[in-house]
Amino acid sequence: MKKDYTKLKQLAKKLIAKYGMEIVFTMPSLKRGVYNTGTSLNAGIADVVCSGVGVISDYTINEKRNSSILETDKKIIFQSDSVLKNGMIAIINNVEYIVVDPNPLAPDGNAIVYFAQVRA
Repeated sequence: MKKDYTKLKQLAKKLIAKYGMEIVFTMPSLKRGVYNTGTSLNAGIADVVCSGVGVISDYTINEKRNSSILETDKKIIFQSDSVLKNGMIAIINNVEYIVVDPNPLAPDGNAIVYFAQVRA
């Protein structure tokens, strides 16, 4: 029997909204479109944006031990209706972070929440 995770997703959204902050991730597009020599503008593809609410925290010593987690890496518990991907960039508290591992919690294929590893 297939489980319905809608209530769990709503609870995660409610709690993260209460304790978190708005975070906007952007994925700089590699295709910049067509350069118009007449207007000197690039008529191209916009950056991909993923916005939502998240909570940023440090990794514990045990999580860092014998892993690929660096001392300056942070963990973001993030809830969004958009898809968070590797390489996306966010500026949080004037520090630029890049997503190293989005790590979605998605028991039915739709992400309820992300436990993203980000690197400054």
